[in-house]
Amino acid sequence: MFNECYTPTFANGETVFPRETPFVDISTSSGTPTSNAIPAATRANANTPRSNANSQTSNANAPTTNVVQGRPKKKAKVDGNEAPISVAMENLLAQSNTAFNKIADAVGYEDRLSAKREKVFTELMKLDLEMIDRFALNTMIVSAEENVDTFYGIPENYKQAWVEAVLSGQIKLKTT
Repeated sequence: MFNECYTPTFANGETVFPRETPFVDISTSSGTPTSNAIPAATRANANTPRSNANSQTSNANAPTTNVVQGRPKKKAKVDGNEAPISVAMENLLAQSNTAFNKIADAVGYEDRLSAKREKVFTELMKLDLEMIDRFALNTMIVSAEENVDTFYGIPENYKQAWVEAVLSGQIKLKTT
């Protein structure tokens, strides 16, 4: 069956794996191929010419030994070298979470501020003011976020007096 498979060869025509020692034994009864690799102690040095390697390793009468290579077991615990990486990742995630929360709060605040700015003129319509005074007050109040916060922080029963004080110049609003 080995003769039917592709056999890798060197440029000079020699086979990479001599027939006496196939790389994989495909004729096992269990159905699972096992390695017939030459043990490391008997392998030729990579710098040794190929003809010497063949004379050292190929012996037609030498029995082949099946060596089953197992997968390395997974580590159950984090070793000392990986612990600092784990701690660093936990710190990074915690800092990222804090930063994302701040960004979300800032975006939320901007949305709430925008909604409040849109309602300023509606609130001014409830007060006893001339139309031109409403336009002027709306422009002054929405020009800075502190003005919007101040306007909505004043109780309803004091807003009339506050806007009259702003119009008369007694109260100066922040400008951007």
